[in-house]
Amino acid sequence: MTEDVKSPSGVHGFIHFHLARPVARAMACVKNGWSLRLVWYDIPALDKLPPSTKFGHPYGITIRSTATIGENCTIRQNVTIGQRRGEDLSEPGAKIGNNVSFGAGCIILGPVNIGDNAIIGAGAVVLQDVPAGCIAVGNPARIIKRDQ
Repeated sequence: MTEDVKSPSGVHGFIHFHLARPVARAMACVKNGWSLRLVWYDIPALDKLPPSTKFGHPYGITIRSTATIGENCTIRQNVTIGQRRGEDLSEPGAKIGNNVSFGAGCIILGPVNIGDNAIIGAGAVVLQDVPAGCIAVGNPARIIKRDQ
């Protein structure tokens, strides 16, 4: 997790990592009505997600801290919204529109834009932009339907 790189070391680091961070995450979950199971997943910016975000089976979810997620998105189990190049913190995060649905196990990598009302199929690996109202499936993801 990139947020831990800047954390203090020693006893202060232990307190930050094992006590302060989980408490802050738990407070964000309670405030937004999300499952407390999200506290232990790799979502550094949990408190920055819109309260309208829905989590279906919130297990194994990783969302990079620089990703922006719009309103009313549905994120299912084992979804990764990350980066392409290791720990390159200068790479911008993905920009997710409103009402986007992420299928189980899909992976979004790099500074891609996903438009409003898009659907990302289960297991898709998205490396390029997905226009609004489209369905993306496969590895690498390809557009199979566009709203008319």
